[in-house]
Amino acid sequence: MFENLKSLKSNLNPKSIMIDYERAALNAIETEFCDTEVKGCFFHMSQCIWRHVQELGQQTTYRNDPEFSLRIRMLPALAFIPEADVIKCYNA
Repeated sequence: MFENLKSLKSNLNPKSIMIDYERAALNAIETEFCDTEVKGCFFHMSQCIWRHVQELGQQTTYRNDPEFSLRIRMLPALAFIPEADVIKCYNA
C-alpha cells in the first residue's frame, strides 16, 4: 500500500504516520518512509494490552485480583510518561 502511494506521488514524505500496531504496517512504513516518525494509536495500544492478558489466560486473575487489575489498567498511562522515566514509573 505505501509503495503504491509513493508511486502515485513520488515526493511523498510524511513527517509522521499513525498506525494501529500492526507489525506489517510498521515494517512497510520503515521501508518506504525511513525518515517518517511512526506514532501508535492509544486506543489500539490499550486493546493490544487486553488481548495479551487474554492470550496469557489471565482474565480470571484480572477479574479477581484488584492489584493485578489496577496494574494492567495503569499500563496504557505509560504512553504519557517521558521515555527516560518509563521504567522508574512502571516500578513505582
